[in-house]
Amino acid sequence: MSKLLVLGSSPAAVRAVELIRANDKDIDITIITFEGSFPYKRDVFPDVMQKKASVEDIYCRDKKFYEDNNIEVLTGKQITRVNLKTRKIYTEEKEHFDFDQIILAELPEGVKLTPVKGGNKEGIYALRKIKYINKLIKELPFFDTVVIQSDTFAGLKAAEALVNLGKEVYLVIPSQSPFGIIFNAEARASVLGAVAENNLHIVEDASIEEILGDAELKAVRLSSGKVLAADIVVLGEIKERLKIVDEFDLNILDGDIVVDDHYRTNISGVFAVDGLVAHHAHKWWSDFSLTKSLEDQGAKVAALITGQPYDAETFIADKRFRLGDVSISFLHGSHVNATDGCGCFTNASGDGFVGVLTHEGTVKAALLINSEEHRDAVKELIINGVNAQSMAVSLGLTEQQQEAEESHDQLDLPNVK
Repeated sequence: MSKLLVLGSSPAAVRAVELIRANDKDIDITIITFEGSFPYKRDVFPDVMQKKASVEDIYCRDKKFYEDNNIEVLTGKQITRVNLKTRKIYTEEKEHFDFDQIILAELPEGVKLTPVKGGNKEGIYALRKIKYINKLIKELPFFDTVVIQSDTFAGLKAAEALVNLGKEVYLVIPSQSPFGIIFNAEARASVLGAVAENNLHIVEDASIEEILGDAELKAVRLSSGKVLAADIVVLGEIKERLKIVDEFDLNILDGDIVVDDHYRTNISGVFAVDGLVAHHAHKWWSDFSLTKSLEDQGAKVAALITGQPYDAETFIADKRFRLGDVSISFLHGSHVNATDGCGCFTNASGDGFVGVLTHEGTVKAALLINSEEHRDAVKELIINGVNAQSMAVSLGLTEQQQEAEESHDQLDLPNVK
């Protein structure tokens, strides 16, 4: 009997095994997670923090699903080695598990969540792990100021949740934010100023270089030299211990596993998904509509393993944020990998903005600020493939001048299908 082993708690892995089991009743399937829980959806975390969702809403499937589909789930395992040559993995408990095919969806984190100086202090949390979110929720009454480092939409959503819970939040973005990518200086300054009035301070093109304090975390020093007071630090991304994988000629680029469009590695029977793979997309778009995008990764893997056709789904990813009187909507069409232009417009009342990214003249993504009245229409226009000028005319928008020195050539977007 063929054995499929899955490492990690990603929705990509759950969708893969669901489709594989539907087409193959005999294959032996085992999922191994590193926390004491079943696989979960990370994009639900902010709603759980605000009590808009229950803890049960986090999980991809309930226990009965795995039992009914004869899928073994082993939780809380500490993996020490993955040998791709002998097709075995080993645990701290001196166990080993054989496999014929493996889906690498997650690996154990390092000893420190961040390699920066002071990275071993208490009060550092990871946005990607349920154990840190549970701890963060318990500590909510005891802190006032939060520094989040992230260059993904998940980080922005977590910032929104913490602001809504009455916290002062600094969002430190190592790259350019979507506001700077799409909007001109006037629109960008207006947006950043408005969210700052609601206790969210966005710091672009900077990263945390040192976490300050004696035993307890007190502040962070940024790459710019600026020091921000902080009670806690939340990290959007953490590096997992890829070194526990015996590489065996595994193709790795800048610490990420290289895969093809169906998430195959260069080794037969070895697949990698989620945060382990090298994303060709700009990070701001790589986790857009996170669970849905990850489930699409799993569907592609399942299609290869089962030999069944892959059914691509066309949709518009839609993320919404609200900070006080500021509403923000991100819209992104599927089947797009890159853009070659942008546009910035004001709405008819002059108190909101619509920014767009285009590819070969047609609108592929949009960022709406205080322009919720246009959201459904913009989604429809993205589906219909209109150009930016036609969109502006149909919605009564006024184009803003982009700065000549700015370049938006070939901004990569994810292929969310």
